[in-house]
Amino acid sequence: MRNYLPIARTYMRRPAAAARLFMVAKSIALVALIFCLFVAFGLFISQIVGAFDSGALSAYLIYSVVTLLLARDIYRTRPVSVQLAGRDAEAPAIGAFNFTVLVIVIVFLMALTLPALAVGAFDSGALIYCVVTALLAWVAYRAKSIARALVVLFLAALAFIALAGGLFHSSYEGTPKSDGTAGTWLAGQITELRKENQLVGLAAMVMVEGKVMASAADGERKKGSGVPIELGDRWHLGSITKSITATMIGRLVESGQMQWTDTIGERFSDAAIHEDWKPVTLQQLLTHTSGAPANFSWGVNLKKPVLGPECTRERRKAVMDVIAEKPAHPPGEKFVYSNVGYTIAGAMAETATGMSWEDLVKREVFEPLELNDAGFGPPKSPSKTLDQPRGHRGTYAWKTSASDEDDNTPIIGPAGTVHMTLGNLCNYGAEHLRGELGAGKLLAAGTFKRLHTPKLQEYACGWVVKQPTHEIPYTVYWHNGSNTMWYALVVFIPGKDMVVAVTANDGDIKAAESAAWKVVNACANQFNVEDDAARRKSLHPRD
Repeated sequence: MRNYLPIARTYMRRPAAAARLFMVAKSIALVALIFCLFVAFGLFISQIVGAFDSGALSAYLIYSVVTLLLARDIYRTRPVSVQLAGRDAEAPAIGAFNFTVLVIVIVFLMALTLPALAVGAFDSGALIYCVVTALLAWVAYRAKSIARALVVLFLAALAFIALAGGLFHSSYEGTPKSDGTAGTWLAGQITELRKENQLVGLAAMVMVEGKVMASAADGERKKGSGVPIELGDRWHLGSITKSITATMIGRLVESGQMQWTDTIGERFSDAAIHEDWKPVTLQQLLTHTSGAPANFSWGVNLKKPVLGPECTRERRKAVMDVIAEKPAHPPGEKFVYSNVGYTIAGAMAETATGMSWEDLVKREVFEPLELNDAGFGPPKSPSKTLDQPRGHRGTYAWKTSASDEDDNTPIIGPAGTVHMTLGNLCNYGAEHLRGELGAGKLLAAGTFKRLHTPKLQEYACGWVVKQPTHEIPYTVYWHNGSNTMWYALVVFIPGKDMVVAVTANDGDIKAAESAAWKVVNACANQFNVEDDAARRKSLHPRD
């Protein structure tokens, strides 16, 4: 139990050195705990007055009481030469070393608990783990037992590993919501996939021949809240917004306000533009072949302008800064998925019409399709009511709830900030399906064809075109999106007259994407399957 005795001998041979170490450790621990106490009290008050919208009041109260008790006990601690008295002349050095280790552990755990409470991390696991470990470590020290303190630290390490693996986390076991003739079947799929992929919440809807065959949702709006996801909840769509921007621009082209051949040089004729940007066309921006970089600088991404004139100005400024420099690649030669490119296209539409991108999307897409539950940014969901889902960061058990303000900068709205319900998303996808079949209402058949025809790497204007496979022997049009806190996927399959939408309030993109495509494949093999066998045989005539 004294493996670190040589360290104590090296650095603390004299009682005076042990006493100094004791006082330094004690002072730092007290300052840190008092600071944590003030921060927790401030968060507690902010919650009461509504200035801060995360964490539970009871958790802040428990944390504050425990922190106060620990600080009081550490303040009243006697010098270690007395506290851990023994016949060994080197006991002061050993005691000081143990005291320092213990207070470091305690302060670290209590400091870790505070942000975990503020963002709702680990459910209640972090609070329980950190508080209990700190108390046990302190009790072991007060019992004058080095051996017990080391055992507590060992158990704390094991507990931390278990916590990281999700062993102590509550698992939502509520009843899934479902509707439609095949709703029960879809609910079974959703529930199994949500649990398998450890997602906070998962929901899906499938439409066949314009009718909703099934919708289902399972999980929580916020991890650990126990508030279930509902079928009518709103979901952040991320980059599915790109197809909405392209659709809006299609409407502007049909009304004569823009042309697919419009260039950056023409639309921003009064700006200082690098010569290589001037011939870049609207079509190239929408197919990720413009030479635009993938993302804006960190400085732009940190800005949060208010929607309206301020956001429009900041969007134009960000675009001007990009096109003043040489493009990352020669236009038309290389596919580079670009949020910047779609933002430039959105700014071009704003310049052409004198309206903000948000107002254009409302006028040209939301209103004609009656997408009445669509909006921008994360859906509003105050902690007191949790009216809508919250996004979540992290993977597996390490998930923290985002606020209902956390999102990409609205400057890149044209690339990924729309939210809407599953019903709205399916109706939007259904219009594109009808358009591909020549029966769309929003745009002419030729415009839909342009939006759905890929250029490089099977990417069209906000849609990816997937060729028939054995799993789904039809051409599939799809796009997904995530702002790292949400995930969404929309798919339409003209050959099956089917639309599938899948959403998750979870930023574990790999897990959410796996679950989403499994839902799509299951739906494709559940509905309108009469011609599937013949289609598969035509794909593999030797089978």
